[in-house]
Amino acid sequence: GPQKYFATPPLCCCLAPCMREHHMDARHLLGIFGALRQFVIATPVLALLELWGALVLERDRYVRLHALVTLLSKVSTLFALWALFVLYKATHNVLHKWRTTAKFVAIKLFLIVTLIQEPVFEAAFHDEHARHGEAVDSCIHGTNLARFWGMWCLCLEAVGMALLLRVAFHADELTPSETRRSEPNGDLIELQLLKHLEGTSLRTAAPHHTKVHGSDYSPAEDSDG
Repeated sequence: GPQKYFATPPLCCCLAPCMREHHMDARHLLGIFGALRQFVIATPVLALLELWGALVLERDRYVRLHALVTLLSKVSTLFALWALFVLYKATHNVLHKWRTTAKFVAIKLFLIVTLIQEPVFEAAFHDEHARHGEAVDSCIHGTNLARFWGMWCLCLEAVGMALLLRVAFHADELTPSETRRSEPNGDLIELQLLKHLEGTSLRTAAPHHTKVHGSDYSPAEDSDG
């Protein structure tokens, strides 16, 4: 039914009183797809841009480029997370038996933790020696030290992520006996989404097909004969 689908974290959760309830339609799904696709494109492009700047530009110009790339990366990640929350809210009831909540938390929780801990470490180790008037006598300090501790914590967090993934993605969801039915199950999910988001019925959305000697057969084909 109609809901305030876009009133979700991390961007628009505070704007719920200003929004009106609406149905989710194809335009909204295309917008969500675009928000996710921009993250997939922006992440490697920004990484290559920063690598180019580190190899070619002078230090002062590279520092400014690094700040710009970091800002754009954060903005891209926020929009992608927002789109995922919107998609999760729109499909939660339809796909509830596939345990989407556990899968969503298992994957995205550590992405959020990474976004939080990275600026915390950078603030803790940035210009540490300069503030105390000490000489730099270590091969790793400042931003590099912050990244070191971030990666070290990430190794420990990966263990927790692996345990959550084991709980969220049960092996019985795809057993050998159900492997042949994996494609029809995917079709069923798509049809359920169409029924929920567009109000179409399963019968009109998917004409009846049966298997005849390993090929698809539709009763409509008999009319041609």
